[in-house]
Amino acid sequence: MGSESEERTPITKRTIGVVIEDGTTDQMMSTIKRADSAGVPAAWMISVAGHDVLTMYAAAAVQTEQIRLGTSVVRTMARHPITLAEQARTIWDLAPGRLALGVGPAHKSSVNHDFGLPYDKPLGYLEEYMEVLNALLKKGKVDFEGKLITARFEMDGGIDIPIYASALRQKSFEMCGRVADGAITWVCPLDYVRDVGMPALKKGADDAGRLTPEMLVHVPVCVTDDEPTAQAALRASLEYFPYTPNYAAMFELSGFPNSDKTGWTDELANAVMVWGNAETVQRRLNELFDWGASELVVTVLGGEGESWDRTASVLAELSKS
Repeated sequence: MGSESEERTPITKRTIGVVIEDGTTDQMMSTIKRADSAGVPAAWMISVAGHDVLTMYAAAAVQTEQIRLGTSVVRTMARHPITLAEQARTIWDLAPGRLALGVGPAHKSSVNHDFGLPYDKPLGYLEEYMEVLNALLKKGKVDFEGKLITARFEMDGGIDIPIYASALRQKSFEMCGRVADGAITWVCPLDYVRDVGMPALKKGADDAGRLTPEMLVHVPVCVTDDEPTAQAALRASLEYFPYTPNYAAMFELSGFPNSDKTGWTDELANAVMVWGNAETVQRRLNELFDWGASELVVTVLGGEGESWDRTASVLAELSKS
């Protein structure tokens, strides 16, 4: 273990990935390959209804050359950690060093309604889930009986796979600091991540006597000089988030109350996204790295055509610098 000052120093890796938006299997695979060809370092996929992200990545692993494949996130309550560990091990074998595993509890409404499962103690469940994944993937063996999860299993382990967890409020950032390789934010005001998320991540790490792990910051990006165009693109892509209970509570904590009634105000949208010409976008994204982001998980706003290619080019250029 290092000194106290070393323990409080965040990991300073700087990289960039793009979110692969919903579509047909062919469309999503095509976008992953386009990002790979464009030189974007990483692709990130959410759990898309009707498509399994791990299956998609197994196919992408043998059709791409260098792009990192990240999940943001796999829903923990719908998949036992042993099953997820086996799937992750398989993809790692197909694309060594290129899988990043992000997990999270998802929304209460979807867990209750879609899967018919209880949504009890989601943060405690997530922390136990992380313990099982870490043991299985990094050591190859787990014998764990927690309050919420039981797992006894052996498999080929010993892989240096990063395991991240979603974080929305202070306690979840602290949990990531204790047990994860990093925290993944989603649709959070960027100042909130800096002022609340980063200190909480460091506190969790300090409490556990470990180095502060990575902060993966989700940021919607629109390369345009026209603010109304950027605002419209954000609302089209992320329309429902202000109306969901978890996000409405987080927005209130970050200074934007009643989002479940007001939706995306201009002020809230500008707090969450980055927009402007190529130079402005690069400068603002670099500012996120300067205060501690280790990776930017970018939702490209404005469609899959020329706008996507223009933004991908900006991201690839920024990643080189």
